[in-house]
Amino acid sequence: MASRYGIDQETIVKRLTFDRVVQLTNDAGGDTIDTDNLDEAIAGAEDEFDLYAGVYFVTPVRDASDAVPAGLRRKLIELVCWYLMMRRAELLKNSNDEGDLWKGRREELLTWMEGIGPTSLPGAVKLTAPGGSKLGTATVISDAPRFSADRMVGFH
Repeated sequence: MASRYGIDQETIVKRLTFDRVVQLTNDAGGDTIDTDNLDEAIAGAEDEFDLYAGVYFVTPVRDASDAVPAGLRRKLIELVCWYLMMRRAELLKNSNDEGDLWKGRREELLTWMEGIGPTSLPGAVKLTAPGGSKLGTATVISDAPRFSADRMVGFH
């Protein structure tokens, strides 16, 4: 399965090491990366990010030259790593250095995604509202008040 943000096995291996990716993806205890499980983690991370970013930006997020905006891919790689770590919940349970590190990283990523707003991904293509205005900018929705007191007569 192709990643919408150019994240692949090589990218994740560079971040975590080959042996670690095997440990997190191979449920049979073998010595190879289970690409189905890796693809599932990549898709899950990208889908979660798109849910947050899709409020203001066209997804997959790109700039005007159709490139992934600077810095975004790095955050998504971390999110994929979290999805892989979740496959081995025992690594996240209890108090241990690695589990604490990844739980903290997850909190940072959630805070970052929850903070995505109309200006938080510089250069990214914004969604366009009907009529051509960019979403996240002030626009007039209606000229006449629809629920003024005189129009509410009979609704008491």
